[in-house]
Parts: sequence; C-alpha cells; structure tokens
Amino acid sequence: MARMQGKTTSDLYEYSAGVDVSKDHLDLRVSGTRKGRRFANDDAGIAALLAHLGTPHLVVIEPTGRF
Repeated sequence: MARMQGKTTSDLYEYSAGVDVSKDHLDLRVSGTRKGRRFANDDAGIAALLAHLGTPHLVVIEPTGRF
C-alpha cells in the first residue's frame, strides 16, 4: 500500500478498481472481489463499465502495449 502523510490507500479509499485496457476489451477487477469482468472497448462497453462501477474512490488504468 502506498503511504500518503501517514495513511495507507486502504485508509483513504472505500474500494479501488483496476482496468486493463486493450484494443478490443477492458478487463475490470474491483478490490474485495474474486471475479473480474470484461467489457468491449467501445462506447457501449465503456458506458457499461462506468455503470457497473458506480462511484469508486480510486481507479487504476493499465494499457496493454501502445493502448
């Protein structure tokens, strides 16, 4: 966990989400869950991903290759 002025990220955020970005899809993993979800990397898929997330406190995005 990263430290920010004596607090860990787990103290600052209710939950976090990670998104692995590739040309065709977005793979989502939310902290505290065992199963990830995959969304299409298009306008409809991004809208579905955002609707699924609701309001996370921290999102980390990792591109695959040049994406």
